[in-house]
Amino acid sequence: MPTPTIQWAFDQGGDWATTFNWSPHRLPNSTDDVAIDTANVRVVTHSIGTSTVHSLTVGNDFFTVSGGSLRINSTSSFAILLTVSGGTMRFGGAATAALFRQSGGTVRGAGTLTVTGQTTFASTLLETGAGRTLLKGDSAFNGVSGDVFGVDGGRTVENQGALTLSGFAKIVLGLNPFGASLGGGTMKNDAAGTIDMQDNSEISSIAGGATSFINAGTLKKTGGTALSIIRVDTTDTGSIEAANGTLEFLNPITGDGSLVVDTGAALEVKASAAATLKMTFNGGTLALGDPASFAATIHAFGAGDTIDLVFRQATKATLGAGDTLVIKNGTTTIATLQLAGNHAGDTFHVASDGHAGTLITVTPGPAHVAPFVAAMAGLGAGDGGGPVLVFSEAHYTHPPMLSAPRMAMA
Repeated sequence: MPTPTIQWAFDQGGDWATTFNWSPHRLPNSTDDVAIDTANVRVVTHSIGTSTVHSLTVGNDFFTVSGGSLRINSTSSFAILLTVSGGTMRFGGAATAALFRQSGGTVRGAGTLTVTGQTTFASTLLETGAGRTLLKGDSAFNGVSGDVFGVDGGRTVENQGALTLSGFAKIVLGLNPFGASLGGGTMKNDAAGTIDMQDNSEISSIAGGATSFINAGTLKKTGGTALSIIRVDTTDTGSIEAANGTLEFLNPITGDGSLVVDTGAALEVKASAAATLKMTFNGGTLALGDPASFAATIHAFGAGDTIDLVFRQATKATLGAGDTLVIKNGTTTIATLQLAGNHAGDTFHVASDGHAGTLITVTPGPAHVAPFVAAMAGLGAGDGGGPVLVFSEAHYTHPPMLSAPRMAMA
């Protein structure tokens, strides 16, 4: 910690712009190392004016930027709580905060803000500049309709903890909700991180700058039955799971991670998915907006699972060479999907999804049933302990599972 050249003078809260609150009795300037640390927990607020300091250390106090502009050229730390509700907080160097709340205003600069504990986002806000915001604890953005979290100017918001997006939370990369956009932005979910997208939440981008969503951890869609959307190019080296409702990707997915859809949920992939990805059914529906460009290998496609070709009509689905699922409309092949495992003898069914698309389901064949029968038939054999069980195979067609209603894309 730098030796302070100016410090908060009294055991009371107050406003930064009040000269009498400082020792010596003048406002801090760009050469000052500033310290605020009262005996009891107080609230110190920066509400007006433009201020620049060399460093800032806040100890036993809440610090709030509600207006004006505060620029810290070097390091800063906030031992209890940093709040930005308006104005601008600019970090030129490394900053740490035990707790962080942003309910408006702007965080900017080339420095990294590391939050070791809980972070709360609300309302409409902006983070911009070449730096990053690193979230290490539990974080939440509970939005209402119209709330936007803009990330632009090349900034990165990076999650290493548990981030929950609920309500109408919308993170938009490349957007400045308060004025002209300054370039792209990045959302990262590191290997230790979890992002829980609940109903109506969204991670998206606008044109005009480099934007990306990088998932190396766990991304889940939970909550109710409504839709959550990823509307930005996504690199997945971790795990993406639609656990409830519908999780929709409108842009390409690359990487070597996993995609999972659970019973009663829908994973909608409207653009391409790389061949290096692994898609696994755990029940539910995989909806494909461009099935010809879905190259991920599909695992565990069985009874009760559904592939929905969105606004694409098909008349036949058959097993092709190398465990591929060849889907045709008449004589025209519209998609060839790569399946994992042995699907010899499976019967694939096609039916309308009720929205100008096609549902594909499967009845497993003997290749799946025989190993189970053989294993069960061996129970008790040769030990004199009871009769050998005999099973008969039955084929049946499962009713199609409809994915969530959707609107036709222009």
